[in-house]
Amino acid sequence: MNKNNDITYALNYHELTKHSKILNNYSLDWDNKPLTFKFYKDLISIPLPIDFPYPKKETLVTLNRTISEFEGTNKKINKKLLAQLLFFSYGVNRKIKTDYGIYFTRTASATGALYPTELYLSCFGISGIKNGLYHFCPGTFTISPIRYGDYRYILYKQIGNKDFISSKLVFIVTSIVYRNSWKYRDRSYRHLFWDSGVIISNLLAVCSANSLPVKIFMGFIDTEINRLLCLTSHELVICLIAVGKSFKKSVVVSNTKSIHHEIIESQLKYNEYPEIYKIHDASSLSSIDDIDNWIQSGRDFLNNNKNNIKNNTQKYPVKFDITLKTNLDDTILLRGSTRRFANKSISYQKLCNILHVSLNQIPFDFIKGNNSLIDVYFIINKVDNLSSGGYYYNKTKKQIECIKNDVLYGDSGYLCLSQQLFNNASVVFFLMTNLNNVLSILGNRGYRCCQFEAGIITGKIYLSSYAQGLGASGSTFYDDHVSNFFAPHANHKNTMIAVGIGIPNYISKKGKVLSGRLTRSDLLNSL
Repeated sequence: MNKNNDITYALNYHELTKHSKILNNYSLDWDNKPLTFKFYKDLISIPLPIDFPYPKKETLVTLNRTISEFEGTNKKINKKLLAQLLFFSYGVNRKIKTDYGIYFTRTASATGALYPTELYLSCFGISGIKNGLYHFCPGTFTISPIRYGDYRYILYKQIGNKDFISSKLVFIVTSIVYRNSWKYRDRSYRHLFWDSGVIISNLLAVCSANSLPVKIFMGFIDTEINRLLCLTSHELVICLIAVGKSFKKSVVVSNTKSIHHEIIESQLKYNEYPEIYKIHDASSLSSIDDIDNWIQSGRDFLNNNKNNIKNNTQKYPVKFDITLKTNLDDTILLRGSTRRFANKSISYQKLCNILHVSLNQIPFDFIKGNNSLIDVYFIINKVDNLSSGGYYYNKTKKQIECIKNDVLYGDSGYLCLSQQLFNNASVVFFLMTNLNNVLSILGNRGYRCCQFEAGIITGKIYLSSYAQGLGASGSTFYDDHVSNFFAPHANHKNTMIAVGIGIPNYISKKGKVLSGRLTRSDLLNSL
């Protein structure tokens, strides 16, 4: 039996990792904190150029314009453009001293600043870079060759989509489990997709700014990608992303023998959380036929599964109108995670802009057109010309619908694990899905897709907020309490992630381009 079709794995995992008011006491072992950078002992590190161009396009325009389905210009990708894509997706932009050591923040957020995500590259025909598979290290801003050769055909054999053969650049996104489970334990499997999702929202925006076609593949043969990248059992593949296109077709079959590259590990011991590996294994695909059937099922389901909930309360149109123009590079460097909101009102237009650009098309393989697995609910605390309450964004009709009037100060913070930060946010979004429906069609792998899409949307909420002079912060939540709060409209729906937006109670400092300024020794000695 194909484990992916036995959805009890995903349902059990989601239930097991719900937050409730009864929380176990758990203290962090700071002496056992994992490294947040991956280094190889035996591989060379190739420096990327630090004089790369910046994406000087308006942020909201780039977020609203995703070039998908391998359309767009045949723009050349050279070494400097690759450096731009990597830095503004996941580069190091701040150095912060704490009581527990020095840590380095990146251009995309991460839960707990643990940065479990790793990026690998399949490069073909990129000026200045030999064809091959590479690992990207954000800290030293270098790439290390895992295998030399043309691997587009090999990747195509693990994906089944012929467009892969003509791609110039493929990002392979993975997550190292123990970096996040050190703090978040079993619930970390959710976090892995949130963290990688916000990185990919940056990547989509930078690709859009450069008119590069892009497509995200969630359907692939897991074990073969793992072997190709020489991953340990602690590192899980999240997705593959094809960027750019070439007229040269790949006919070379490069070496795919199993090899091993030793990595630098801390001498620490990590707790194992078997439920994470159980759900990942149960959501794996093992053949091209499995992938083809899975993708077609997803497209058929989404085309026929429109949300037709009737709601007779107030409705407000969502219109896109840029009033404050901020370039994408400035937005990404400014972006952080807001730690104090000022409990002030934001404009209705800014809320509209955030909803409009955050919920537009994401170029997934299992989604056709502008469909989505995610429904957006939110609590408004303070927005001009709107009363406080519970709301739903009807994406099809492009309108905000009020579904709950009796909302009190403190409700939004309570739902986000009783955090005062979210009481003072102007709006708190809850990204939800009907998990039973999704799993019944996409199997356990649908769980990955829901969490990952929610992560990408969260990243877009971050960028569109900071582009308009606002702040944003992601949060975990009391699962069942959120569903009950938005009932009956949200009956049978499950929350994937929460994110608050508003006016910060301080002036945010812009990050810096730290590429090329840090050495391996700097990073290994930072803890």
